[in-house]
Amino acid sequence: PKLHQYQKQAITLACQRTALTFALPMGSGKSLCALEVTRIRNAFPCLIVCPASLRFNWVEEIARWQPSRKVSVLAGANFNLSPDYNVVSYAQAKRVLGTGAEFAQLICDEAHYLKNAKSARAKAVFGATKRSVGLRHLSRFQLYLTGTPILNCPYEAYNLLRACGMPMGREEYA
Repeated sequence: PKLHQYQKQAITLACQRTALTFALPMGSGKSLCALEVTRIRNAFPCLIVCPASLRFNWVEEIARWQPSRKVSVLAGANFNLSPDYNVVSYAQAKRVLGTGAEFAQLICDEAHYLKNAKSARAKAVFGATKRSVGLRHLSRFQLYLTGTPILNCPYEAYNLLRACGMPMGREEYA
Protein backbone atom coordinates (compact mmCIF):
# COMPACT_ATOMS: atom_id res chain seq x y z
CA PRO A 1 0.00 0.00 0.00
CA LYS A 2 0.99 3.61 -0.55
CA LEU A 3 1.68 5.06 2.87
CA HIS A 4 1.99 8.67 4.03
CA GLN A 5 5.24 9.72 5.70
CA TYR A 6 3.65 9.89 9.17
CA GLN A 7 2.34 6.32 8.70
CA LYS A 8 5.81 5.09 7.72
CA GLN A 9 7.24 6.75 10.83
CA ALA A 10 4.55 5.24 13.05
CA ILE A 11 5.15 1.76 11.60
CA THR A 12 8.92 2.08 12.07
CA LEU A 13 8.47 3.18 15.68
CA ALA A 14 5.96 0.40 16.40
CA CYS A 15 8.33 -2.24 15.00
CA GLN A 16 10.98 -1.08 17.47
CA ARG A 17 8.76 -1.53 20.54
CA THR A 18 6.80 -4.33 22.12
CA ALA A 19 3.85 -2.05 22.91
CA LEU A 20 2.71 1.21 21.39
CA THR A 21 -0.39 3.41 21.29
CA PHE A 22 -1.36 4.90 17.94
CA ALA A 23 -3.21 8.03 19.08
CA LEU A 24 -4.09 9.51 15.69
CA PRO A 25 -7.25 11.20 14.37
CA MET A 26 -10.08 9.20 12.82
CA GLY A 27 -9.39 8.43 9.18
CA SER A 28 -5.60 8.66 9.51
CA GLY A 29 -4.99 4.99 8.74
CA LYS A 30 -4.37 3.48 12.17
CA SER A 31 -5.83 0.13 11.05
CA LEU A 32 -3.61 0.00 7.99
CA CYS A 33 -0.56 0.85 10.12
CA ALA A 34 -1.42 -1.92 12.58
CA LEU A 35 -1.85 -4.44 9.76
CA GLU A 36 1.48 -3.38 8.24
CA VAL A 37 3.26 -3.76 11.58
CA THR A 38 1.77 -7.23 11.92
CA ARG A 39 2.88 -8.16 8.39
CA ILE A 40 6.41 -6.76 8.79
CA ARG A 41 6.90 -8.55 12.11
CA ASN A 42 5.22 -11.68 10.76
CA ALA A 43 3.37 -11.52 14.09
CA PHE A 44 0.81 -14.27 13.59
CA PRO A 45 -1.53 -15.30 14.96
CA CYS A 46 -2.86 -11.83 15.71
CA LEU A 47 -5.83 -11.03 17.95
CA ILE A 48 -7.81 -7.87 17.20
CA VAL A 49 -10.13 -6.66 19.97
CA CYS A 50 -12.62 -3.97 19.01
CA PRO A 51 -16.18 -2.77 19.56
CA ALA A 52 -18.69 -5.26 18.12
CA SER A 53 -19.78 -2.73 15.50
CA LEU A 54 -16.26 -2.66 14.02
CA ARG A 55 -15.54 -6.40 13.72
CA PHE A 56 -16.52 -6.61 10.06
CA ASN A 57 -14.70 -3.35 9.25
CA TRP A 58 -11.55 -5.21 10.30
CA VAL A 59 -12.47 -8.18 8.13
CA GLU A 60 -12.84 -5.80 5.17
CA GLU A 61 -9.53 -4.03 5.91
CA ILE A 62 -7.67 -7.33 6.12
CA ALA A 63 -9.28 -8.53 2.87
CA ARG A 64 -8.28 -5.27 1.20
CA TRP A 65 -4.67 -5.05 2.37
CA GLN A 66 -3.73 -8.67 3.02
CA PRO A 67 -6.13 -10.78 0.93
CA SER A 68 -4.17 -14.01 1.33
CA ARG A 69 -4.56 -13.97 5.14
CA LYS A 70 -7.25 -15.98 6.91
CA VAL A 71 -9.63 -14.19 9.29
CA SER A 72 -11.89 -15.61 11.97
CA VAL A 73 -14.54 -13.51 13.70
CA LEU A 74 -14.88 -14.93 17.20
CA ALA A 75 -18.49 -14.64 18.34
CA GLY A 76 -21.26 -16.79 19.73
CA ALA A 77 -20.47 -20.47 19.27
CA ASN A 78 -17.64 -19.74 16.81
CA PHE A 79 -14.38 -19.63 18.68
CA ASN A 80 -12.35 -21.42 16.00
CA LEU A 81 -9.03 -19.62 15.90
CA SER A 82 -7.34 -18.65 12.65
CA PRO A 83 -3.58 -18.98 12.18
CA ASP A 84 -3.56 -15.39 10.90
CA TYR A 85 -6.13 -12.86 12.19
CA ASN A 86 -8.77 -13.31 14.88
CA VAL A 87 -11.28 -10.54 15.52
CA VAL A 88 -13.31 -10.37 18.73
CA SER A 89 -15.47 -7.74 20.40
CA TYR A 90 -14.57 -6.28 23.77
CA ALA A 91 -17.71 -7.96 25.15
CA GLN A 92 -16.42 -11.40 24.09
CA ALA A 93 -12.71 -10.80 24.83
CA LYS A 94 -12.74 -12.58 28.17
CA ARG A 95 -13.79 -15.80 26.41
CA VAL A 96 -10.52 -15.78 24.49
CA LEU A 97 -8.65 -16.14 27.79
CA GLY A 98 -10.44 -19.47 28.32
CA THR A 99 -9.13 -20.93 25.04
CA GLY A 100 -5.54 -21.16 26.26
CA ALA A 101 -4.40 -19.57 22.98
CA GLU A 102 -1.38 -17.31 22.70
CA PHE A 103 -0.90 -14.63 20.08
CA ALA A 104 2.13 -13.02 18.52
CA GLN A 105 0.33 -9.68 18.44
CA LEU A 106 -2.65 -8.04 20.13
CA ILE A 107 -4.36 -5.06 18.52
CA CYS A 108 -6.91 -3.15 20.60
CA ASP A 109 -8.97 -0.80 18.44
CA GLU A 110 -10.80 2.12 20.05
CA ALA A 111 -8.46 1.59 22.99
CA HIS A 112 -9.99 4.50 24.90
CA TYR A 113 -12.62 1.88 25.81
CA LEU A 114 -9.96 0.61 28.26
CA LYS A 115 -9.74 3.82 30.30
CA ASN A 116 -11.52 2.38 33.35
CA ALA A 117 -9.28 -0.27 34.94
CA LYS A 118 -12.30 -1.70 36.79
CA SER A 119 -14.33 -2.38 33.64
CA ALA A 120 -14.73 -5.95 32.39
CA ARG A 121 -13.11 -5.07 29.05
CA ALA A 122 -10.02 -3.55 30.72
CA LYS A 123 -9.71 -6.56 33.02
CA ALA A 124 -9.89 -8.90 30.03
CA VAL A 125 -7.09 -7.02 28.27
CA PHE A 126 -4.85 -6.04 31.20
CA GLY A 127 -5.77 -8.61 33.86
CA ALA A 128 -7.98 -8.06 36.88
CA THR A 129 -5.04 -7.74 39.30
CA LYS A 130 -1.28 -7.34 39.04
CA ARG A 131 -0.91 -11.13 39.18
CA SER A 132 -3.74 -12.14 36.89
CA VAL A 133 -3.37 -12.77 33.18
CA GLY A 134 -4.96 -10.55 30.58
CA LEU A 135 -4.86 -10.79 26.80
CA ARG A 136 -1.81 -8.53 26.67
CA HIS A 137 0.12 -11.16 28.66
CA LEU A 138 -0.70 -13.76 26.01
CA SER A 139 0.92 -11.77 23.19
CA ARG A 140 4.49 -10.79 22.42
CA PHE A 141 3.51 -7.42 20.92
CA GLN A 142 0.63 -5.02 21.56
CA LEU A 143 -0.79 -2.11 19.60
CA TYR A 144 -3.45 0.17 21.03
CA LEU A 145 -5.36 2.30 18.50
CA THR A 146 -7.39 5.35 19.45
CA GLY A 147 -8.50 8.64 18.00
CA THR A 148 -9.41 9.95 21.45
CA PRO A 149 -6.77 8.91 24.02
CA ILE A 150 -8.05 11.28 26.73
CA LEU A 151 -11.77 11.95 26.86
CA ASN A 152 -12.17 13.98 30.05
CA CYS A 153 -9.04 14.03 32.24
CA PRO A 154 -5.38 12.94 32.11
CA TYR A 155 -6.08 9.94 34.36
CA GLU A 156 -7.97 8.33 31.49
CA ALA A 157 -4.66 7.82 29.66
CA TYR A 158 -3.19 5.82 32.57
CA ASN A 159 -4.11 2.33 31.32
CA LEU A 160 -2.75 2.96 27.82
CA LEU A 161 0.48 4.41 29.18
CA ARG A 162 0.86 1.54 31.64
CA ALA A 163 0.30 -0.98 28.86
CA CYS A 164 3.09 0.65 26.84
CA GLY A 165 5.56 0.34 29.71
CA MET A 166 5.40 3.83 31.18
CA PRO A 167 6.64 3.49 34.79
CA MET A 168 4.40 6.14 36.37
CA GLY A 169 1.90 5.48 39.13
CA ARG A 170 -1.79 6.36 39.16
CA GLU A 171 -1.29 9.34 41.46
CA GLU A 172 0.70 11.08 38.72
CA TYR A 173 -2.45 11.15 36.56
CA ALA A 174 -4.90 12.37 39.17
